[in-house]
Amino acid sequence: MLRKIILFFIFLNLFISDSFSTDLDKNIPKNVIETTDLGLYIYIKVIDENNKPLSNVKVKSSNSETITDKNGEFILNVNENDTIFFYLDGYKEEYIKVSDIKGKIKLYKEPDILLIYPNFTFDVNYKNVYLNEKYQDILSQGNINNSFEITSSLKLFNNLLLNLSYDNLIGKIKKPEITNEFHSHNVNFKANYIHKIIENRIELLFGINSFFNAININSNDSDDYLDFNHSKLGIGLNLSSGIRPIKYFPLVINAFISYSPFVIVNDANNFLPNTLQSLDLGINSRYDWNNIYLKLAYIYSNIYGNSFYSLQSIIKTGIGYAF
Repeated sequence: MLRKIILFFIFLNLFISDSFSTDLDKNIPKNVIETTDLGLYIYIKVIDENNKPLSNVKVKSSNSETITDKNGEFILNVNENDTIFFYLDGYKEEYIKVSDIKGKIKLYKEPDILLIYPNFTFDVNYKNVYLNEKYQDILSQGNINNSFEITSSLKLFNNLLLNLSYDNLIGKIKKPEITNEFHSHNVNFKANYIHKIIENRIELLFGINSFFNAININSNDSDDYLDFNHSKLGIGLNLSSGIRPIKYFPLVINAFISYSPFVIVNDANNFLPNTLQSLDLGINSRYDWNNIYLKLAYIYSNIYGNSFYSLQSIIKTGIGYAF
């Protein structure tokens, strides 16, 4: 009813004498009408890329807001220097100055990109690992290539993110004058709470990180006293951030840090300390294409303790699918 009353006065103002209206700036378009009783109003239509009317579009000025009707039309009280905001879920937001309005307002659909943290993902990653490990002046170094990792994530209640990954590394490391076969199983589980600073643009994660790592090193030399098997179990804190640097562009960058103050070691050869600490730093990038995405990551992983450290520099590339 209010809209009909406003329309009545606006069109009455158009067809009655000029004494009922005031002079507008020459830059104000014809779609904007000023009345002595009701102020400055805009009456216009919002359409999509195919020139079809868009209903339920949120339209907001500095002092008023409304939505478009089934014909895509709206009436809005504005100021002469206003910037009008247009929003509809699934479409790009628009900010248009009153002086720039020339005719119908056209909204364009958002690109088909994923959320920063999709509801469910599954991916396979190829890993290249450089290992540098030292204990009591005994140094082991080597590359672990052609290794693969399987990772999945599940989002619950819109803000709880669970991650599970497994990899099976096989490679060769070199200790003084001896080359050894290296075999490692790694399982990692994370549970994080998502804090949305700007939804689908900037989000933080706080949570726990746990891992299990079992290593077997065998030498072709039966006299190699460094042959050993051991496993590590750790739990700690995780802090991560997800950022989409350019709005509506299908690129996400994620940086994280995980710290475990207490890592329990089970060493059959009594070679390692009983407890260690771990620190992981990393940065990931993800490029979306519909539900398929590509990943590239660098991770610096450090497990350390009394007279012992194990450094890993990891580069991962992967492909995944989000449901």
